[in-house]
Amino acid sequence: MTEPGRAHGGALLAALLAEHGVRHVFGVPGGQTLALYDGIADVDGLAHVQVRDERSAAYAADAYARVTGRAGVCDATVGPGAAKLPSGLAEALGASVPVLALVSDLPARLAPHRYRGAASQALDQAALLAPVTKWQAAVPDVGTLPALVRQAFREATTGRPGPVALFLPQDVLDGPAPAGTDAGGGAAGGSGGSPPRAGTDGGRISRFGRFPAFRPVPEPGDVGAAAAVLRAAQRPFILAGGGVLHSAAGSDVVALAERLSAAVGTTLSGKGAIAEDHPLAVGVTGSMGTAAAAAAMAEADVVLLAGAKASGGATFSWTLPRPDQRVVQVDVDPAELGRAFGWALPVLADARQGVRALRAALEPGDEPPGPELDRAPWRAHLRELAAVWRAGRDAERASDAVPIAPQRVLAEIEAALGGRDILICDASLASGWGGAYLEQRRAGRRVLARRCSR
Repeated sequence: MTEPGRAHGGALLAALLAEHGVRHVFGVPGGQTLALYDGIADVDGLAHVQVRDERSAAYAADAYARVTGRAGVCDATVGPGAAKLPSGLAEALGASVPVLALVSDLPARLAPHRYRGAASQALDQAALLAPVTKWQAAVPDVGTLPALVRQAFREATTGRPGPVALFLPQDVLDGPAPAGTDAGGGAAGGSGGSPPRAGTDGGRISRFGRFPAFRPVPEPGDVGAAAAVLRAAQRPFILAGGGVLHSAAGSDVVALAERLSAAVGTTLSGKGAIAEDHPLAVGVTGSMGTAAAAAAMAEADVVLLAGAKASGGATFSWTLPRPDQRVVQVDVDPAELGRAFGWALPVLADARQGVRALRAALEPGDEPPGPELDRAPWRAHLRELAAVWRAGRDAERASDAVPIAPQRVLAEIEAALGGRDILICDASLASGWGGAYLEQRRAGRRVLARRCSR
């Protein structure tokens, strides 16, 4: 460690985290990261949350990001600690959640020994985490730490959000921070971009600590073409994905659905975009979803994919929507537009901006009014589909069969949940049961399901 009274790399890193509004770091202490914890202890409002192992740290950072709208941060020690991160980072990558993994590394002088198999705990961490991160970088010295930390947050929270990793050699964390290197912008090595802006909480907080960091608006021509298709729909269906919750666009989706009399189904990650007792809600889509959502999506003539990357689970292995159904797709990631369904009308935009633009385009304007479609039969049919599905579910909930059916377990959990409680589901069937059988009567992120995608 550096001499007392002299700022070290760990203190600089902690200050940079605070600059981005970070309040909690999840991880397991290790000898290589002691300087980081030393720095965290000196920053008001920044705390370290110790977990059992690094896998839990990555999952906790993911959940924290989804619930708070802030980038999640986790840390791991070199070698065995880093080797436990991939499962949690892969989940964040699939669900488009910004997580910054701070991974300690060997001191720079020991780097050659990594490749001779002689350095304790050493492995090729960059290669290990490359498939499960959106971006990664190794910090060569303290002078470049501010630029790379800021770049990491930018990468994590812009475009399609996702996990990133910074590899931090122990001597970078332990060594002294050169004079003039701080978290206030204009640091040695360059600030790597614009200085922090004033935050809503009174401090100078960088916008890249939250997501979405930017809200791109759609092209007017794309909005007009998509609105024309939606306006002509007789049986519209909206599939709301995790991007709707990331963008806090749930109320906008509901308003658009009410304007169109559109059914609203969600992906597992999008559950909570609409209160599921809403007359237009049909539940979670896909092979592990509700029968009402499956029927409504199959019978729709127009499907709007909002903040949903059309994963196989939500689309019945990409069999819905069919080529004979018109598809409109709103997504912040241009690579997703038309990827699964090449005939989709693309709208490149943040989910909230895109949905609001579509709603505005569908409001009556100065042009002569055209014939208003009568979607009353579609609304009545949606209510019937939901009622039939609920009747079957409730019969299963009432079963006293042994072993206890998941439907009954979820009914008990639903009855016990308070207004601020969140249901955490494990992978595979547990996520499907939680998504389909827990009826969420309040909009918002109340269910976190693993191994799912937007």
